[in-house]
Amino acid sequence: MNSYQREVLIAQFGSRLCFHEELGSTNDEALQLARRGCEDGTIVLAERQTAGRGRRGTEWFSGEGNSIAFSLILRPELNPALWSRLSLVAGLAVARILERRQIAAEIKWPNDVLVQGKKICGILVEAEKDAVVFGIGLNTGQTDFPAALSQTATSIHALVGGAVNREEILGELVAELNQLVGKVQGSFSELLIMIRERCYRTGQRIDYLAGDIPREGVCEGIGEGGELLVRDEEQGVIQRVIAAEIIRVRS
Repeated sequence: MNSYQREVLIAQFGSRLCFHEELGSTNDEALQLARRGCEDGTIVLAERQTAGRGRRGTEWFSGEGNSIAFSLILRPELNPALWSRLSLVAGLAVARILERRQIAAEIKWPNDVLVQGKKICGILVEAEKDAVVFGIGLNTGQTDFPAALSQTATSIHALVGGAVNREEILGELVAELNQLVGKVQGSFSELLIMIRERCYRTGQRIDYLAGDIPREGVCEGIGEGGELLVRDEEQGVIQRVIAAEIIRVRS
């Protein structure tokens, strides 16, 4: 197990860091801190996360010492109407960090990051009054996954080998998130170009649920507001999908 170097973390983040050896969910803890008025930039980091939540309440596997499970609390000067874009922006931040390590990453709308078709990172963005909580689980050092995930998940170590410096990656991620979130209000078109270049679903035929209605079509990429564009071949129109459940690429 590769334990965090606490002195390095404290040097990086100081009083903004809330470190826990074990925590149910970093997002749950971060939401409570946000309600109590914690400072902008507060980080909740757990060595072991026992009840990590993904989108739709799914469980997130977090291997002890082999992943980064954290939540970043930001209070952005951003119209709340634009907060729906932040999951994609977080995905872009993770992709850019991976690319610096020669790992070609793709963003799976709306909140996953994949490498070679396998999930390496899950993202859960939640809001609390004037605060936004970015929950990120990034696989770093795993070489063995539970049987149910062995064909669908990967890690930085599995891709490039060698030791993984979690403190360094966490510092880069926090800095990248701060930088990109600051561009959402006035420069989202710039970010959107980078997000579209990395869109995993573009050109693929997908099935999805919109409400309780099953639909299918061909993904045409991501729209100006961060929505998924799906071409309905029967009707000959482009559907703008703002929220959808159980999106699957058709084989």
